[in-house]
Amino acid sequence: CLAKALLGYSKDFLFTMAQQDKLLLVPVITPSDVLTTPHYAEREFWDEVEMPQLDRTVKFPGPWAKGDPISLKRLGRPPRLGEHTDEVLGEVRQVNSFDRDLKSSRLPFEGLTVLDFTWVYAGPFATRMLGYYGARVIRVESQTRPDQVRTSGLSRDPEDPDGPENSQQWHSINAHKESLQLNLKAPEARQVVLDLAAKSDIVVNAFSAGVLDRVGLSPNELLEVNPRLIVCSTTLFGQTGPLSPIPGFGNMGAATGGYYELTGWADRLPAGPFLAYTDATSPRLTAALLIAALDHRERTGEGMVLDFSQAEGGIHFLTEAILDQEVNGYAQTRIGNADRWMAPHSVYQCANGQDDQWVAIACENDEQWASLASAVGCLDLANLRLIERQEREDELNNILHSWCISKSAREIVTSLQKAGVPAHQVQNSPEIASDEQLLHRAHFVEVPHDVYESTWVEQYGFRLSRSDGTPNRSGPLWGEHNFEILNDLLGYDGDAIADLVIAGVLE
Repeated sequence: CLAKALLGYSKDFLFTMAQQDKLLLVPVITPSDVLTTPHYAEREFWDEVEMPQLDRTVKFPGPWAKGDPISLKRLGRPPRLGEHTDEVLGEVRQVNSFDRDLKSSRLPFEGLTVLDFTWVYAGPFATRMLGYYGARVIRVESQTRPDQVRTSGLSRDPEDPDGPENSQQWHSINAHKESLQLNLKAPEARQVVLDLAAKSDIVVNAFSAGVLDRVGLSPNELLEVNPRLIVCSTTLFGQTGPLSPIPGFGNMGAATGGYYELTGWADRLPAGPFLAYTDATSPRLTAALLIAALDHRERTGEGMVLDFSQAEGGIHFLTEAILDQEVNGYAQTRIGNADRWMAPHSVYQCANGQDDQWVAIACENDEQWASLASAVGCLDLANLRLIERQEREDELNNILHSWCISKSAREIVTSLQKAGVPAHQVQNSPEIASDEQLLHRAHFVEVPHDVYESTWVEQYGFRLSRSDGTPNRSGPLWGEHNFEILNDLLGYDGDAIADLVIAGVLE
C-alpha cells in the first residue's frame, strides 16, 4: 500500500519530488518547522516585533496578503497598559446620525460586478458573500476543467451523481451567482476576459503563480483596460516564493501551516482538522481584503493588486502555538480532546450507546467545574483547581462517562446549560438541519432551483442591521447566463457570439 511504499523516504525528499512532478503532496510540519520554512521568510511573512519585556525581537505572523500600491500594516510592539488612554479619549469623534433601526432597500455592494475565476471552496465562499449583499458575481467556468464541486458531495440524483446540476453543495456555495462558460485555453477567450474586466470592479482568481500571465491576463494587462479594477488572487501559497507554483487544497494548507501536528490523539498519527481547513479560514480573510480594497478605491480612485496566501492566512489562527514555540521554546502537540486551559474538556457518549449520541462538555473555569460537579453528584471534587483537574482528567472523564451514558443528549445539554456549564450535543447533518438556534436565525434557506424546483442554501453567521443578505436564488446552471452576459453586459451581437461558439470559447 501507499503508506508502506513511502516509509523508506524522508518527507523532504518526497516534497522535492512532488514539486518536480507536480504531485499534490506536502509535508506535515510542526509550528517549529513553520517558523523556519524558507517560503514564508522569502515572502517576508514574519513581523519582527520588539518585545521590551523580553529584551529581544519576536517573530509574529505578519501580512497574509501582499498589496500594490499599498499593503497590510506591519505589526508594532504591543502597547503598555494605558499607554494611549489620553490619546484615544482626546480624539474628536463624529457620531453617525442615521437611524440605526432603518432598513435600507439598497444592499452595500449593489452596483458592483465581480468576475469570479475561483473554484471549489476558498474563493467561491468569499465571492458569494459579496453576492449575498448586492454584487453581481459572474462565475467563469469551463467544461474543459469543471469545478470539482459541481460533481461531488451530496447528489440530488443518485442515478446520475456526477451530473453537473445535481450537486447540492454547488448550488449553495455558488448561490446568487451567474455562470459564464469560458475556455481560457482558446486564444479568443482573452479578449472576452479583457472586455469583462473593463466592465467589472473586482476580478478574483485561484490560479497558481504565472497561469494568467501565460495567457496574457496578468494583473497589469487587466489594469490597462480598467485602472480602477481590484485584482485579487487567492492561492495556497501566494503568487511569489519558492512554493508559489504548487497548486493544492486546504488540507495541504493545514499540513504546511502546522495544524496536523496539533490535532489528533497523542499516541496516534496526526489526524488533521476536518476537511480542507484553510478553505474554511480563507474566505473571511479574502472578503475582508476585498472590502478594504473597495474602501481604498472609494477614497483614492486607485485600483489594486492583491496576493492572498491561504496558508499564511491559516497560520494566523495558530498564532498562540507559534508564539509558544518562538518565545517559550514549548512545542505544542496533539492531546486529543483535552485542552491546556480547560478541564474536563471532551465528548461523552450518551443514550446507552444508541444512535451514536454524544455530548461535548467544556469547563472554562473553576465556577463552571463546581456547577458540573454538583450536577453529576461529585460535590467532594467541586473545589478542584485547573491543574488538579488536569492531573485527574482520566478519572473525571470516567465519572462523566458514567453519568452521561444513561441519559439522552437533550437531557444532558438542557440541565448543564441551565447550570451555566458549556455543553452541546455532537450533531450530525439531520440534527444540524433541525437545530433550533439555526432555524431561528434562518441559517438554511429554501430557494428556487431550475431543475429540482427548490434547493437549500446557507447564510453566513452574521447579520447586518440595515441590509438583508438573505439569499433568494441557487447557484447557476452551467452556462446559464452566457447570452445575458455577452449580449447585455458586453454588447456582443449574435454573430460575435456565434463566432465564439465556433472557436470553442464557450465550452
